[in-house]
Amino acid sequence: MVYAASIFDTRRFLLPAVTQIDTNAHFIVATLPAGSTPGLYNVWVQNQSGWSPCSKMNAPRPIFMSDYQAHNGTDIEVASIR
Repeated sequence: MVYAASIFDTRRFLLPAVTQIDTNAHFIVATLPAGSTPGLYNVWVQNQSGWSPCSKMNAPRPIFMSDYQAHNGTDIEVASIR
């Protein structure tokens, strides 16, 4: 099972639809229900081995930022494609 909760409402868990698209069974795609609020979600997976650590869904990953670009007092825009 996959569980998701908005970071702003951790009391309400959503059950995303899970699709297995990897023939080696290493990856899944979890789709939030229609009408879910856009934003950042905490996601957990539960199976016979227990619970996974929490992962973030829709979190920006600023992997191409240097200290030169992001220093104190500078406004930058962070965008993510996921």
